[in-house]
Amino acid sequence: MSDWPETSRDKLSISLIRDIKAMRDWWKRTFAFGSNRQPSRIFRETDIVRVRNDTGGDRRAGEVVGLGASILGTGEDYEPCSLWFQGETPADTHTVFGVLLEPCAWKAAEEDRPVVRVQVSGICLAFVYFTTIGDMGCVPQIGSHVLQGEPARVLYAVVTPPASTGEQLVPVLLSVMHCDALPAA
Repeated sequence: MSDWPETSRDKLSISLIRDIKAMRDWWKRTFAFGSNRQPSRIFRETDIVRVRNDTGGDRRAGEVVGLGASILGTGEDYEPCSLWFQGETPADTHTVFGVLLEPCAWKAAEEDRPVVRVQVSGICLAFVYFTTIGDMGCVPQIGSHVLQGEPARVLYAVVTPPASTGEQLVPVLLSVMHCDALPAA
């Protein structure tokens, strides 16, 4: 038996539980989930940037866009969280491409165009047009927002080989982002 009175022990345990819950909630807000994170605890995705849809049409998640000029900063103004670019139709002037992670509508007024996340390296789902079942690579095509299947890994690698020909949404490894020349559409 304890020499504490029954009522004091109950108050202590209720108070202790309340404090533990408050500490847990503080931890979640500060370090785990909330926007009140400490600067040293912020996780920045290094393989994802933001683009504004400047392609002239609505885009599906999984389509490829060329990264154009920065829309937030230049030179010394760059911040790790301000890597926002113009998302353009792939052209021979683009050397860096990304795959849209979410659908993106196009608006005529520039200030109304949405800014969405684009993956520039790593594995993601992308639309690839396969001409043969054996295609294991893919490249962006000038003027197209769908990657073109290739027999060998040219620019991007197809993680799962296609079961049929035609346009498919498949896992793609975006590992090499620069290319010297793109095949014409």
